[in-house]
Amino acid sequence: MEKYNLLTYAFGSIILLSIMSLRCNHNTKDIIFYVEHESKDSIPEFHNLNNQIYKPGNIYTYDYAFTIPGKNGKYILCDTIDEFFPGRDSDIFVLANDTSCYSSFIQFQMKIANKTEESNGELQTSLVYSLLSGNKSYNLLSRTGVVENHINLWIHPIRVLYFEILEFSPFPYLSYRASPGESYYFDLTVGSGWGDPRWYTFEGNIDVKSKYTIAGKKSIRTAFGEELCTEVIAQSISPAGTSECTFFFSETYGLMMANYLLINGLRLEIELASAIHSI
Repeated sequence: MEKYNLLTYAFGSIILLSIMSLRCNHNTKDIIFYVEHESKDSIPEFHNLNNQIYKPGNIYTYDYAFTIPGKNGKYILCDTIDEFFPGRDSDIFVLANDTSCYSSFIQFQMKIANKTEESNGELQTSLVYSLLSGNKSYNLLSRTGVVENHINLWIHPIRVLYFEILEFSPFPYLSYRASPGESYYFDLTVGSGWGDPRWYTFEGNIDVKSKYTIAGKKSIRTAFGEELCTEVIAQSISPAGTSECTFFFSETYGLMMANYLLINGLRLEIELASAIHSI
């Protein structure tokens, strides 16, 4: 079995570590990963019942672009040979308008799983990521989770190919109880399987400590027109380095935009391009 597939199977255990590593400067009961429901034993999907944005069946498509220090232009990922995911190191950067690669991944897609699809236990609404290359869609076999309730919104980001570097960056996370100027925190234990010579290698586990601060409301220009969003400024610190991100969350569409400074100095911009709501 190839190295990349082994890492895919390890995602489940890392998700559990994510759940166990939470801390907050409010009361710890303020930040929860699901909303209890009186009928949870008879309603297996009870953790979806409070979702106002990320409802099963919804599909969100994101544009993205990397910026590389010392180089001009925007870059996207490209698979180098005629076989999807032959190994972790097959992905390279190409200019966003380059069509010479076998598969230039121009977007990624996040689908909220419906009730017939397996979910991640009782704690998260299941989501599946795909990479888009022209008219092709590549299922990443990456099933992870989003948590939405009346207290907080928390999303596992895409983490395949070069996007694995996001394991060392702040995850999209909005506390509805935090006021402008207030901060909240999230800690993540990361195993060596997420290491890569392109950013950082290590043995054992390291802790990634993230701080989030509510900047306030801000109207931004989006593919849907002007959208009033909550701006969140976040920073992650670990032995791997420091990563920063500014998130914009909409009450209608959830995560609208994320602007990252990654631990190796690259920048990554993510922006919601389209949304299909099932209901």
